[in-house]
Amino acid sequence: MRRGQRSPKVNRDRAPGDRFHAWLLPSGAVGFAFIAPLFLDLSSASETATTRGTYFALFLLFGLGALALTIWQGLTSSNRSKRERQGLADFNHNLSDTLRAVEKLIDSEKGANDRADFFNSVISQAKALMPLASPRICVYDLEGADKGQSSAVYLRLAEYGGRADPPRSEFTNDEDWGRAAIAAAQGSTIWCVDDPAREGRRVQRNDEAMWKSFLAVPLRFDGTSRGLVTIDTARKTTFTNDHKAVASTIAMFLTFGMRNVAEAAADVRPEMRSLERDARLAALVRRLSEGRASMPQREGETDGNDR
Repeated sequence: MRRGQRSPKVNRDRAPGDRFHAWLLPSGAVGFAFIAPLFLDLSSASETATTRGTYFALFLLFGLGALALTIWQGLTSSNRSKRERQGLADFNHNLSDTLRAVEKLIDSEKGANDRADFFNSVISQAKALMPLASPRICVYDLEGADKGQSSAVYLRLAEYGGRADPPRSEFTNDEDWGRAAIAAAQGSTIWCVDDPAREGRRVQRNDEAMWKSFLAVPLRFDGTSRGLVTIDTARKTTFTNDHKAVASTIAMFLTFGMRNVAEAAADVRPEMRSLERDARLAALVRRLSEGRASMPQREGETDGNDR
């Protein structure tokens, strides 16, 4: 693959096995059901017992095959519906813990430690939300974007969780894969890498690395790129639209945390209110001191100074 060449398009609406369940099973059932009566007619028209018995056996075989495929299709559809309902229920249960992390962040002082705790909570729950084998979630901050020089922009690892293998600590403009990651952070779409070998120099994977596939979601708010969240898996995976939807939900929570911490850091009103309160308190103490000094002293009362 040439440098910069994009990977081929993938139909992400289709999950593994969809073609078999959606086309082969019903087509096979219809085909068997169509062929079976033909053998029954041949059996009825046959003049010899041997041929008649052979055709009738084939009629039974194809008839039972059509029945078996129909039952298989029904059971498969029922089981998939149950898994989807169970998956939705599990998603809602796991999401409730993430919502509690959001409430905790809102009630906090929104400092650096609160930001790290929130990221750790979301990442911990994201492992359960994302239906992948041994996932690892990494959050990167986009740094240097305010300097106005593209060469100064880089991605710095903020938090990660999931598998124990450590991710890259940063992505810089010095290498193709660094520029590709930064471009993904500055973009507005999810970057799915099902097979790193198809990405050329845009993705670097060491032979000893545990991850096999990953997707990257930009973190943006107020129309500005703020970072990138990557979700990789230890099994080669063709990501579906369901994977992308869950990844977008995870990114939404992370962006919420980044926005709240950034707004708290930029809001000077709490500090101003504290300064105003201190100034009022100092003025009150000064007035009380001046009032005490101007009060006439009674007999036997001193001003507190030993002379």
